[in-house]
Amino acid sequence: DDDLNTPRAIDAVFDAIRRGNGALDEGRPDDAAPLVAAVRSMLDTAPSRISEQRPDDRRPLYAAADFGRLDIVRLLLQRGADPTWPDADSSDRGAALHAAARRGDREMVELLLKHNADPNGFVNASGNAVYAGKTPEIRRLLEAHGGFLDPYDLVWKGEDDEVMRGVLESTLLDPDEVEALVTAEAGGSALFASRFREPAARALL
Repeated sequence: DDDLNTPRAIDAVFDAIRRGNGALDEGRPDDAAPLVAAVRSMLDTAPSRISEQRPDDRRPLYAAADFGRLDIVRLLLQRGADPTWPDADSSDRGAALHAAARRGDREMVELLLKHNADPNGFVNASGNAVYAGKTPEIRRLLEAHGGFLDPYDLVWKGEDDEVMRGVLESTLLDPDEVEALVTAEAGGSALFASRFREPAARALL
């Protein structure tokens, strides 16, 4: 076995997570279970490994969530992993919750939220966890914990009516004024803003 204090062992936890996930995908749960013990042993030997980052900045918690390994996510959280640690893909507020939401794993999402994961933390250009949520149920769960989508995200999800409803509920603007505002502040073009004229009119009804 590699000495856990050497550079060669940087990927030890990640390799265990990946092997365990492969075993599950191949229908070999008995082969995956010992790998949880392997991760536990690594952390017993070198506790700091829990926050260690690969060259791409990815931490073990993000990797476990991305592979759908709830058992290892739970272990890492029990050992003190913080889901808001900066992670890979320019995720200043963590990426594990985003990965769990993207997979539609409600149990994992709930577990991460219990450990104060931030539903509004962005992952690169992929939006926050609410935006990434695979199902309406996941999205509602995240919104119940303070997550939200800004107007720009709603636009890209095709929810123009929701954008206009929010704007018109908070202002006294008429549809023409809304179009001018969106042109100036969001799209930068009349073509972008023109798509809002009809939703704005409907929102006034």
